[in-house]
Amino acid sequence: MFETGATYSIRMIDGDSESLSSWVVVEYEAPLLKLSNPHTNDRILNTGSRHFISAEKTEAVENFEINIG
Repeated sequence: MFETGATYSIRMIDGDSESLSSWVVVEYEAPLLKLSNPHTNDRILNTGSRHFISAEKTEAVENFEINIG
């Protein structure tokens, strides 16, 4: 489902709000993703978690983050 080295726009629940961020997949071993971006620490995300909402493969662009609520 995920391609190592590809950039994804990932929507997840982070604390009390929903966020949308750009991440590069460093490693994928279902259901875990190791993610990296230049503006924050690497993160392990469990795609089976209720905190994971969606991911969409995107072109590599400068990192962005949007807090939705």
